[in-house]
This record gives sequence, structure tokens and C-alpha cells, in this order.
Amino acid sequence: MNRILAFCVRTVLLGVWVLYPTCVAGQTDPFSLHDGDRVVFYGDSITEQQYYTRFVELYTLTRFPSMKVSFIMSGVSGDKVSGGGGGGPVDQRLPRDVFSYKPTIVTIMLGMNDGYYHPYDAGTLRTYELGFEHILDEIKVHAPDARVVVLRPSPYDEITQPGKGIANYNSFLIKMGDSIARMASDHHLTVADLNSPIVAGLTAASTSDPNLAPLLIADHVHPGPGMHWIMADAILKSWNAPPIVNALTLDALRGAVVSVNNSNVSEVKREGDALSWSQKDNALPLPFPAPAADPLTTLALRSSTVVADLDQQTLTIDHLPTGRYELRIDGGLVATYSNEELANGINLATLDTPMLRQARLVFLTNDSKISLDTTRNHLLRNVPSAVNDSILAAVNDALHTVDDEQHRQAQPVMHHFSVRPAR
Repeated sequence: MNRILAFCVRTVLLGVWVLYPTCVAGQTDPFSLHDGDRVVFYGDSITEQQYYTRFVELYTLTRFPSMKVSFIMSGVSGDKVSGGGGGGPVDQRLPRDVFSYKPTIVTIMLGMNDGYYHPYDAGTLRTYELGFEHILDEIKVHAPDARVVVLRPSPYDEITQPGKGIANYNSFLIKMGDSIARMASDHHLTVADLNSPIVAGLTAASTSDPNLAPLLIADHVHPGPGMHWIMADAILKSWNAPPIVNALTLDALRGAVVSVNNSNVSEVKREGDALSWSQKDNALPLPFPAPAADPLTTLALRSSTVVADLDQQTLTIDHLPTGRYELRIDGGLVATYSNEELANGINLATLDTPMLRQARLVFLTNDSKISLDTTRNHLLRNVPSAVNDSILAAVNDALHTVDDEQHRQAQPVMHHFSVRPAR
């Protein structure tokens, strides 16, 4: 189903400015997260890595900077449907790590440890099914208004390192995913598949770069950040996440806006073969690392549909005379393109722009939140309440401060664009 319909254009005169306000692209369904939502990510060590959880949060921060959503990581290493690891039994875990936050959304990803790293066994699968059903029943009783998202377990990598590890373990994880997907259907819950998109990504990466591909999930179990972007993509798509950061089409011949989505555009001027304008976007591109700084994430993105699914910031300019043109933002050279390339449209999200640098500042601030989340979870699970109450209050205050700072840094900023013949 096409998720983007034709853009609309509306012109409003305010003094000497001509504004082209945001028009909402005609998605069939709106984004599932709402202002004031509280999202709890429940799971095992793969959730505790705080990668896919972080990336879902960063998407929401940068795509919807005016929306306040709380994200809580409640992953525990070694966890199963029965609990375990350092978190305690499931009936201790759920009240402390889920219900205490009064969630409006709960995601559940369990399974990697539930197969005990052995081949398929019907009894083991049944134990997993009963335990997962118990979790769903408890949520229904203690958080009845929460929207539950069932996550099919991420894969055990048998693709990039053939002949190593545990043979056919991922087929067992797929059976687990099939079981909980049926439960989700029975309960009318959202399902996101975190297995098959990663398998597809690993397969593509093995073909394009067989030397780097084994490092994407080096221990077969715990995905690196690049694979977690694919997992975040699967979750976000299940929530109808829009792919468009913003989109603008200009007519160079008339010096005018043809269409605009999710931006305010003003002061469009044509001077000879040059074009300039001011633009204030309502969203930021995703803060992917530079390819040279993180070749593994770059490989994962190149081997998946993440950028197409989530990170489209398009600029199209029609009717430029034949030639090559410099694209500048705030006076700095971004790239050089032919008139044909600009007419076909370019994706600014993949370029080193002031908007991407702003998004990376949000990413860096989020580092503090991850550290504080880890500290909070340690206090809740390992320190007696009589000792940690005041410390926990201080950590929660610090988390609120970081959340406010993240939102402040993600707010829209005006930028000045120009396209002129290359020198």
C-alpha cells in the first residue's frame, strides 16, 4: 500500500514573507505513538543492549520533536518468559520493571534464552508458549489500557559464519515467533518481526562484504548497532512510522515552490541561474554515523531498507539550465549535482548537513539517558529500597532533565539554502 500521497501546497502572506506550511502526507494510518505515551521495552540481554530501544526513541525525538513520549528500558541479561538472569522471577519482574511505570505501550521480546541453545523440542516450545501467555495475562490485569507489541525474537546468526555455532537454532526461534504471533492475533495485538529482516540483511551483507558481515552479530546472539537499526525499523513500521523527514520541490524557472511537506519555506528567490530560499523543517534526519566512523552500521544500512523506510529528506528542483550546481546550506558547501540529478530528487538525509549535525547532538545527549537508565535498573534490582530511595529519586530527576534537553536540541531551526552554478 502506498504510504505517501501527493503533497499539498498552501500559501499564506505574512508581511514580506511567503510561508508554505506543512501539509500532512496522506498516510493510511497515523503514527501509533501519541503525546504523553510511556513505552516500556521488556526483554532479555538484547533489549538490555539499549540499541533498538534507543533508535526507536531517537526516531521519535527527531521526527516528532514537539511530542513528549517517555521510553523505559526493562531488559535483563539471561531473561526468559519465566524471568531469570539478574532480574528475578517473572512475577517480580513485571510489577517492578513494567507496571510501576504505568505504561501505555509495552513491547515484549523474549525467546533467545528460552530455547536453551538446543535444537527444537516440543516441550520446551510449550513451556515458552505458556510463559508468554502468562505475561500477556498479567499485562491485561495490571495494565489493561496498555497497547502490547509482540516482537518475534531476533535471529541466531547461522548465515555469516556457516558451520559455526549451533546448527538450526534459528529455526527454533522462528517457531517461537510463529507461536507468539498466533497469540498476538488471538489477542488482537501488534506484531513486529525482528527475525526475517535481519536474516535478509545478513544474507545481503554476506554477499556484498563477506569479511565484515560476520561482525554484524559476532557472537551469533547479540546484534551490533547496525542490526539494531533494522530491528528498530521493524518496530517503527508496525507503528506506521512515516518515512518522510520533509520534502520540497521547487521550480527554478518561476522561482517558486511546487510542493512542500513538513517544512516552512520562505524567501524563495531566483537570481539568474541561481536559486535561494529559507527553510525551517519540522523534523530532523536520523543520526546515522558517518560511514568512515562506523563501517559496520553502514554495511547494515546498505544491506537493508532502513533508509528508504525511515529517512527520506528530499529536495527536487525542476527546470534548472543544463550544468552542474553547488548546493549550499548556511553558506557551507554540501555537494555538487547536475541539473538532472536535482530534477530527479536527492535525499538530503544521507548528506553531511547542519540538520544531520543537529540530530547527532540529540544522539550524544541520549548517551546520558542510557547511562542513567542503566543506573536506575541497577538500583531497582540490586540495592535494598531502604538504601536507594534518595539515590533513585536523584536519578529520576536527572532523567527528566536529560529528556527535556533532548527535546530542546531537537527543535526546528531555520536554515538558508542556495543552489548556484558550480565554479
